Amino acid sequence: MIERPARLAILWLLLAAGPLPLSGPRAAEPAAPQEEDLTVDLRQMWAAFDRARGRIDDLDFGGAIRELSGIIESRKNRPPGGFGADELKLVTSAYDLRARASYNLGNARAAEDDFIALLGLNPAYDIDRQTLSPKVVDLFDRVRMRVAGVLMLQVDPPQARILVDGEPVDAQRPGGVALLAGDHELRIEMEGYDTRAARLSVSAGKEMRHSVRLVPNRRTLEFITITPATK
Repeated sequence: MIERPARLAILWLLLAAGPLPLSGPRAAEPAAPQEEDLTVDLRQMWAAFDRARGRIDDLDFGGAIRELSGIIESRKNRPPGGFGADELKLVTSAYDLRARASYNLGNARAAEDDFIALLGLNPAYDIDRQTLSPKVVDLFDRVRMRVAGVLMLQVDPPQARILVDGEPVDAQRPGGVALLAGDHELRIEMEGYDTRAARLSVSAGKEMRHSVRLVPNRRTLEFITITPATK
């Protein structure tokens, strides 16, 4: 049996040590999964693109194709809307450069396929016509004629916002707006005017002219009669 002074000493020691834990030590919380750093990935892909361009300058077309395929193949099945602006620029530029490399190796079919894929992502894309071989430029133009048409749009007022399939376009661009062959939704809007919408059917290799004049919104005017004050 523990004497009273001893019991008091033990109680004092327990109080000084603080409250006892109600359960065992807490398990460490799992670390949050690290998100993929898309910015780093994009920088690495641009570095690969620059290496490919250097290989083309050194006439190493096969090496350039290998570098560019690393950029393209993991993204080739993604729809145009699945890219951010910077990544879309990278991928279309990679298709362009790989097509040039393939053409220089005598593989015009592979170059044609890459131009088709490029224009599927951005039908308004244009290659460097100043420095490229006229034969490459001619192949690109022939491919565009097969897969895309041109919309020549005249809008009044010219400041109106123009969207094709939900994406803004520049109707003032010289040469019109390049669109893939097929049906497209056109929408023209401006504050203070009724919105116009239309469905367009674009034919490959054809030019379509379309004029739209927006109508100002009708506003209800409220007239108030003010009775002169009596003297």
